[in-house]
Amino acid sequence: MGGSKAHIRTWEFNASRVVRLLYSTDHEATDHKVISMPGMCKTLVKMTKTRLDALKKKKNSVIKFLKNDMADLIRTDLAYNAFCRAEGLLVEQNMTTCYNFIEQFCGCVSSNLSLMNKKKDCPEECNEAVQSLIYAAARFSEFPELRDLRSAFIDRYGPPLESFVNKEFVEMLKPKSTTKEMKLQLMHDIAQEFSIEWNSKSLEQKLFKPPPQQVSFLY
Repeated sequence: MGGSKAHIRTWEFNASRVVRLLYSTDHEATDHKVISMPGMCKTLVKMTKTRLDALKKKKNSVIKFLKNDMADLIRTDLAYNAFCRAEGLLVEQNMTTCYNFIEQFCGCVSSNLSLMNKKKDCPEECNEAVQSLIYAAARFSEFPELRDLRSAFIDRYGPPLESFVNKEFVEMLKPKSTTKEMKLQLMHDIAQEFSIEWNSKSLEQKLFKPPPQQVSFLY
């Protein structure tokens, strides 16, 4: 863990140096070679991937723990307790999916850096990835490198175009309530994954039982 943090700090130092060189004036850059936008992107994307790997490992550990915990509760007839933990697991899974999207966008940018260097406008092949990373920069504080990428992309390609942002990614980031049905489905998935024979009927009756009717008395 310590080595991973040290690796990230090294990338942070290198990336910040790249940013300073890119935006330095001619006088400030006299003794340095100003790095091109694709060169800066390569560094920042690598750094983002390094941070992604570390964060995804943490998320996967949390997800594994929560799944095991819920499986034990389902197995020992404490299904309602498992139901109460379902929302936390769904949140973690949703965030992991978002991280996978960011990783996918970074991969697309990495594979098209030479094309980005040749063209003045953003290549069609990575337009969605570029705009999606710009969109993500304001929504994931755990990735400060994305803010530098956003600045570089906007300086080169102009204002953000949200119409090109990946629609599924946008949907994943929208605040949404977790329904009882979603939690129950998650519990069924866990029961199947852990080979647990579980009948959800009693829990469903408890969850969807209509409230008792209030009887009004006329005097």
